[in-house]
Amino acid sequence: MGDSPNHELENHVLVLGTSELTEIIVEELESQAQFLIVSQGGPDSIELERDYEVLEGDPGSRETLERAGIYDAAAAIVAADSDSQDAMSILTAKKLNPSIRIAAAATNKENISKLKRAGADVVISPSMLGGQLMVRSSLTGETTEELTGELFSDSEQP
Repeated sequence: MGDSPNHELENHVLVLGTSELTEIIVEELESQAQFLIVSQGGPDSIELERDYEVLEGDPGSRETLERAGIYDAAAAIVAADSDSQDAMSILTAKKLNPSIRIAAAATNKENISKLKRAGADVVISPSMLGGQLMVRSSLTGETTEELTGELFSDSEQP
């Protein structure tokens, strides 16, 4: 995408920072919402199976977030390899767009409360969630499909 502002996106999702979760996040977003990846190292720093729009810049920087369309963004997913980088991204995004919904991934479970205090609406620890699912599967015999089906089933169903 380069360094020019993106005026075409509205009600989009910003993926702030990159990690091993990035591919999974963008695959899930692809059919659900417009999104833009913001990466410190740009497109060359991310190994993705497909070409996605990537804005090179610091995800915790006001200028970068403004170029990414922070004021028109509906949500942000913050999932860098560093919880401290994620905290800066959350603080800056919330300051610029107080109504944005932010979901963050905590690399270390000890940082869940810190990321919430920084302004994330929800913080998930992928390793903690994975561990809980593994235990449940081993004790109940439920398969991955059954477990994820329960997680993502319609809450209105009995």
